[in-house]
Amino acid sequence: MDVHATSEAIDASGSPTGVAYGLRIAGFRDPALAGRGSTDLPLVEVIQRIGDHRQPRRWIGADRAEVGDSLVIDRIRGTVTVHTDVVLPTYELVHPTLAWVGAVFAHWRGFLAMHGGAFVASGGAWMVLADKGGGKSSTLAALHLAGLEVLADDLIVVGDGIVFPGPRCVDVKEDPGALLGEDVPYTRHGARRRILLPTSAGPVPLAGAVLFEWGDGLHADRLSAADRLVRLIPHCTLRETDPRVLLGLAGVPTWVVTRPRSVQCLPDVVECLADLVGESRA
Repeated sequence: MDVHATSEAIDASGSPTGVAYGLRIAGFRDPALAGRGSTDLPLVEVIQRIGDHRQPRRWIGADRAEVGDSLVIDRIRGTVTVHTDVVLPTYELVHPTLAWVGAVFAHWRGFLAMHGGAFVASGGAWMVLADKGGGKSSTLAALHLAGLEVLADDLIVVGDGIVFPGPRCVDVKEDPGALLGEDVPYTRHGARRRILLPTSAGPVPLAGAVLFEWGDGLHADRLSAADRLVRLIPHCTLRETDPRVLLGLAGVPTWVVTRPRSVQCLPDVVECLADLVGESRA
């Protein structure tokens, strides 16, 4: 049985219901999918296929990709088929499903897909990168609460020097009500809380990258051009990324920010990032 989403969010018209990662998304509605986007963007329809089990597999071909035991992405048809035992709620389609879709289509379009988030400052987009559990999303949430635009969470798609907005949400592990000052609902089976973001004005030129590491204090060091590729490439989402695309990272101004694990230092981290953006623009 094929469905487009949960019954209250079905949109079987084929018309786009939102934009994410440089794609027009159709097939379901969700508050985190905002805007319509240019008609030049690829249109991708999300379809859920219930009770059709698949063997786990991961491969990316020229026009078709399979991810795990659930996703089949077809470039020619412009479809994403989600194989599942039950109808998934739209918040799961928004994330993590669309992150895989965005990464695969980025690869097909010759774009760069990075595992991380991005925020906007002084007219430029800054990538926020860290290892798993490195505090990316909590930092993005703090930036949002400080009044900065968060462009993406969990996946960054860069094409032709610009960063495309992701879904308009940030999922955080920490309790935002106690730590970040905002009461937001649970999502992803209670494992995260989702902060909804304002609609983005659109793609933003890439200005730089910040790599976060845990440490005893808060300090920042700028990477030399020779060190950037070594430090940035491990954060690429897909191992299939074209090496010629990866070489573009060598020209991205990059900082390494070391900080304590305590979320109580997030205001200081936000101030540190503002200083880095100002220094880079000077």
